[in-house]
Amino acid sequence: MELTVSYRVVRLTELMTHEFGQVEGDIERLTERALSSAIPHGMSFSRFMDKLKSGELALLTDTPSKPVMFRNGMSKSWSLSTEGQEALSPEAKNAFLSRVKISRGAVSRAASSQSRAAYAPSIEETYVPEPIKPDISDAPPQLNYEYCFEIACSEDTFKKSVGCAFQLGKTKQEAMIGRWQTEPTEHGTKYIAHTAFDESKKLFAKVADSSMGINVPDGVQVKPIGSGVVEEAFIPVVPSVQLGERLGLPTEGYYYHFHNGRLVQEYKLLGEGKWAFYATCSTHERLNDEQGYNRLQNAILVYWKLAGQDVENQSLVYLEQQITREELDNLNDDWLAQHGIKLNISELLAAPKQSIVKRPVANSAETIKSDKETALPPLPPCTYSCIANTHYDYSDIFIAETQFKTINSDRLFGKELPVTNLATITTASRATDYGKAALLAIPAKSAVTNLGILSTNTANTIGTWSISGEALAGFARMGGFLVAALWPSPLGDGTLEGNSDISTNDTTTMRVRFNMYTDENGKQQVVGIKTGEGSPYGDLVAKRQAVQQGQNFVAELDSGITITWTPDGSTDVLTPDTVLPENDQLDVHNIWVRPIEEHEQEIGTVLYPEEDLAEYIVTFPADAGLSPLYLVFNKRSAGITKVKPLEVGTYGDLAPRSKKDGMDIDHIPSQAALRRALESALGQTLTKDQERELINSAAAIAIPQEVHRKCSETYGGRNQANKQQVDAGDLEAAVNSNFDAIKGCLKNEGYTEQELENARVQLHEINTKNGWY
Repeated sequence: MELTVSYRVVRLTELMTHEFGQVEGDIERLTERALSSAIPHGMSFSRFMDKLKSGELALLTDTPSKPVMFRNGMSKSWSLSTEGQEALSPEAKNAFLSRVKISRGAVSRAASSQSRAAYAPSIEETYVPEPIKPDISDAPPQLNYEYCFEIACSEDTFKKSVGCAFQLGKTKQEAMIGRWQTEPTEHGTKYIAHTAFDESKKLFAKVADSSMGINVPDGVQVKPIGSGVVEEAFIPVVPSVQLGERLGLPTEGYYYHFHNGRLVQEYKLLGEGKWAFYATCSTHERLNDEQGYNRLQNAILVYWKLAGQDVENQSLVYLEQQITREELDNLNDDWLAQHGIKLNISELLAAPKQSIVKRPVANSAETIKSDKETALPPLPPCTYSCIANTHYDYSDIFIAETQFKTINSDRLFGKELPVTNLATITTASRATDYGKAALLAIPAKSAVTNLGILSTNTANTIGTWSISGEALAGFARMGGFLVAALWPSPLGDGTLEGNSDISTNDTTTMRVRFNMYTDENGKQQVVGIKTGEGSPYGDLVAKRQAVQQGQNFVAELDSGITITWTPDGSTDVLTPDTVLPENDQLDVHNIWVRPIEEHEQEIGTVLYPEEDLAEYIVTFPADAGLSPLYLVFNKRSAGITKVKPLEVGTYGDLAPRSKKDGMDIDHIPSQAALRRALESALGQTLTKDQERELINSAAAIAIPQEVHRKCSETYGGRNQANKQQVDAGDLEAAVNSNFDAIKGCLKNEGYTEQELENARVQLHEINTKNGWY
């Protein structure tokens, strides 16, 4: 059995006297494998050997085969051994001798040592013993102080995910200190170094000899030994982005860490399908994305505490391309929020300790065959999460043919690390990325009203479906009744289950909606439409409450249509002979989600107007334990009352009724002014749910698009921060000012003075009712 020898390395300037005899000189015979535990992170084997030979570093072991130094038993002095110094350069030999002199040891070279005659006193001389003095020639300075910092994970996880080393910088009184003792803490690991002098020091994070950007900006203070005070701390975080209802790991692009409006560190992803990244040479003053450190990371180290205070004003950003000089010189909160997140320390620390959500277990007796695993995580994506609630079963390496790595294992990174959601990616995704999806249809040549499954991405049974109503015969004549169903994960910026407006409002927001069309071959097709800011396709969907009747849930829809769903019922799966020819190629895995313009450009036709589609969010009684359901089918008359020009109401009422009618729904006063006023009153930033409720309940007016865009004083870039601030300070005056700005243009459109003033009165009434003034 081969004996395993343990090695460690120290800088020669830190070599203690009691370690002189542990310095290994037989370094030429050692292999990279034998020294793997001693080589500093990020340093190559050849560079490590050069540093040993030059005397910059010393290799220590309890049993050196060729010690560099030996101690004379008589004189107690240290010398260089003949065989131990063979591999050392002349500079290294001088460095070791200098180190011996500093320790006040008597020095002599072994190669040139001369024998000396021992002094023999005369027998007549009287021996008078000298007072005993302690031998302090080899004693290091007394270590009376300590410095502690903390990292919010285990030592092993930190080495694997980040891998830099911390050092206390050299001072006039003391050499650089890089040895740390460790202790477990509530959140991770405390690192402790002992020092001899009560002085301010600099804390550096290094890879080999290169300092990273995450250094502590100001000096750190040592404390008396045993104090245990931690005033600086760090958190390693895993960066990710959102695609549909999953988080994924970018393989191309850049991450950026900012603090107080300055760049701390730029990281570049490896590319070629690899999600690891490295710190670059970029600084705030000079951009250079060359690899700056010989170390790959899968987590970013961010500040937790500085000088004993939790760190604020810290952001992480993901960009597909390197940041430009102009962007870096003009950083502001809006840009940082658009491309990343502002870090919340308490939420970062809480994320790894989240309660782990139990994952449903499929009933093998009631399953529907699915070609691929495209499952969703047990919780919808949020800003901070843990790996246990983030990973999901997914057959492919990348999400929906993108270059974003799936988080399809709970072993991709340490369970102690918080996962951060930096941005929502707008590249094409699939309906199955947004939830459990299904396509259902009436069987061909059948008089039954039960719907059968054409395609689904869930292995669990989805129950029995049926439709009824006077419209059924008409649907049959049109070639069958096709329903696209989606059990969404999040809607808008939160989950349906958690949305405060889902039980009170008549509409709710969807970040993806379905549309249907018939292609040139007469085949029915289903596409997903991205909604949200900048999209001409609205994001508000009507809501219907299902009523429980025994084991069934019944929802009354428009046009006399009723849908009955039995969640525990058996699911009819359509066979080739029961699928209508126009539906035989439908597959939920091929429903692409894109902006509507991209779909129309690709298929060469205008998609069905939204008024030809029936869309509903169907909710269920709270005690049923059922997730809300999104349903879409084609209809020819929905009975929806179109919005009228100059109609006044809440935005949530008007927006769903204004579809491709040439109207804009204009908030008066502006959303920005209302948000500023409410945040000032509350003394805090609004949550996304609060902001959504604010927008939907606010007063608005339907006006021609051209009037809105040409004449409104708050449209687009005209609504600058100073204007928002003025309007927020007097919302009643803001209503009059905003309305006066468009009034003249509306008169030119033919509206009378009486009509316009009536609209003004109604705007004031809604704002007064909402409690703004």
